[in-house]
Amino acid sequence: MLTRLVAPVGEPVSLIDAKAHLRVDHTSDDVLIGAQLASARQTVEAHTGRALLTQTWEWQLDGAPTSNRVRLPVELLDPLGVTAPIAALTIPKAPLLAVLSVTYDDAAGVAQTMSPTSYVVQAPAGDTAPRGTLALAYGAAWPAARAARGSFRIRFTAGYGAAADVPAALKAAILLLLGELYESREASMQGQAIQLSPAVDRLLSPYLLFWSA
Repeated sequence: MLTRLVAPVGEPVSLIDAKAHLRVDHTSDDVLIGAQLASARQTVEAHTGRALLTQTWEWQLDGAPTSNRVRLPVELLDPLGVTAPIAALTIPKAPLLAVLSVTYDDAAGVAQTMSPTSYVVQAPAGDTAPRGTLALAYGAAWPAARAARGSFRIRFTAGYGAAADVPAALKAAILLLLGELYESREASMQGQAIQLSPAVDRLLSPYLLFWSA
């Protein structure tokens, strides 16, 4: 289960830039445009699997990481069994900024925190950075977390940083989506799903994230 704990502050595209794109020079629709900006950004994040502005998430696993509980690249699976401990976890959101904590419930149900020295974090950088990973340090082992829902938790931050750090193509996609939402605002207010135009699809294509099979 993946839960966002701290939402991003602001939007990658400012209201001023959004209104300039829409050629709106009055303030009557400011609230509407702000809401549609958020919807467009959320659509881009959901479609790509990325976080744009810095935000905090918690990923909960049902017990200690094992190959039968976490979907991983095939090279990490034990060829002789499906319950062997695994060496690394792929963090669901990108770009990964930092792992804040790794906590778990022990056999007695008491929350414990893994020492940061027992794992190594890889956080690839760049506009199209892949997902980061959390791997065991040399000689370390996953703790004996109880097999219960949400008993193993990874808290992390993800995103490109501030609005100025978000790639231009992603901002362009947000503006195109905003234009479509604003033009058909009656339909969008009725809760109809946002359809990605071919132009938006092309802009987002290099940023799509995929899991290894």
